[in-house]
Amino acid sequence: MTTAVTTTIRNNILKGLQEIDEISSFEDVERLFLRGVGNSPETYRVYRIKVKLFYDFTEGLHPVQVKPADIEKFYDHRIKQVDRKTAYLDVQALKSFFRGVKRVIGPLYRSPFELMPEKLLKKLNRTKQNGTKKALNRAEVRGILDFLQEDKTLKGLENHAIFRFLYATGLRGNELCNVKWGDIEFDEDEKGYFINGIGKGQKAFRQEVVDPDAMKAMKLYFQSAFKRKPKPEDYVFWTLPSFNGDTPRPLPYHTLYHRILDIGEEVRKAGIVKRELEFTPHLLRRSVITNLSKAGMRVKALQRFSRHSNVQTLLNHYIDDEEPAKKYFAI
Repeated sequence: MTTAVTTTIRNNILKGLQEIDEISSFEDVERLFLRGVGNSPETYRVYRIKVKLFYDFTEGLHPVQVKPADIEKFYDHRIKQVDRKTAYLDVQALKSFFRGVKRVIGPLYRSPFELMPEKLLKKLNRTKQNGTKKALNRAEVRGILDFLQEDKTLKGLENHAIFRFLYATGLRGNELCNVKWGDIEFDEDEKGYFINGIGKGQKAFRQEVVDPDAMKAMKLYFQSAFKRKPKPEDYVFWTLPSFNGDTPRPLPYHTLYHRILDIGEEVRKAGIVKRELEFTPHLLRRSVITNLSKAGMRVKALQRFSRHSNVQTLLNHYIDDEEPAKKYFAI
């Protein structure tokens, strides 16, 4: 090994050790190991959420101290809460994260994934639990909406409006966070509301609001929060006023994600939803598409509503059709 190479490795190690000493919170972890990779905004948001879940689960364990057993414990914990595909995505986010750790510390660092036995790697790479994504059925949605309407606090009004609006439009979470009142139009010919926005891949969209009561819930929340009618430049959803005097700001995806997560915990405790479902903004998108399908909406119309260019992706990942055939059979 040449002197120049040795010096480079030593300098990388010293730099890594200096960076490691700075870590005292998740914000430090995010700054050092998550930022600067070049992921898309959506990928970054998802990875940040999943790495934060792991960080909290390990009670702030220093990334360099993480062992394969810590990741296995986290995986076993998650598999009790979510489907296997979601747990698999958690693991992929951690793999990316620990590649970032190695990039900062240097080539002599070995991540927990590099230290794992083959048997554990195979366990973490399992993706199939069942053949379809799960969705809320119409009875569960109705029960959740009735439950949310009972809470008349500002947070309760917003949670009801968010849940209802997501289900009424099938919008992606980040699309919902970007909606302003000026993006909403009432179409006289169609006799209904539509959302105009920029979606995945920077594509413009026009999305139908299939439930008029979603608009009523949104207006009730906004007027309760700001004591006035909305202006076109106003975002539809905002953070809540905080105890330390911070003013509300447009609702970020991270807050939206945790609102839906909290709603899931509440309705499980209330016995409204008894199945194991992962409550995320995307669950509402999948649920409305599934229930429109069960109500008889044809595939081409579902494709337009979901804005999916690939019909096979729509059928494989957005329609939960696991049910017995008996009720459809007649002689």
